[in-house]
Amino acid sequence: MPVPFKVFHNPRCSKSRELVSLLVAKGVKFELVEYLKNPLSTAELNQIVEALDGDVSELIRTNEAAYKTLKVKPNSAKLIVQAIHTHPELMQRPIVLRGKRAVIARPANNVLELI
Repeated sequence: MPVPFKVFHNPRCSKSRELVSLLVAKGVKFELVEYLKNPLSTAELNQIVEALDGDVSELIRTNEAAYKTLKVKPNSAKLIVQAIHTHPELMQRPIVLRGKRAVIARPANNVLELI
């Protein structure tokens, strides 16, 4: 049985909606997690950090007002996780998690490496 896909989604984000459309078109079954309605625990955020293959600083949205107010320096996974846990709007989206691998699906085609 294939490992299910989990999509961390913001329905107001065009890139996130584009990803959902791509997954539907490919016939991929997935669980949709609206992380702004249901903020992630630090354990869930750490799972994403561990599953990302790349620079963890890409996980945080530096153009958000909360980022500028908090003056978070995205140089440590622990600081990034704490900032996102406290301010979920700082999490980059969409993110797709499948088992022990995750991608930031910007662009949406990044998800193809998990299919």
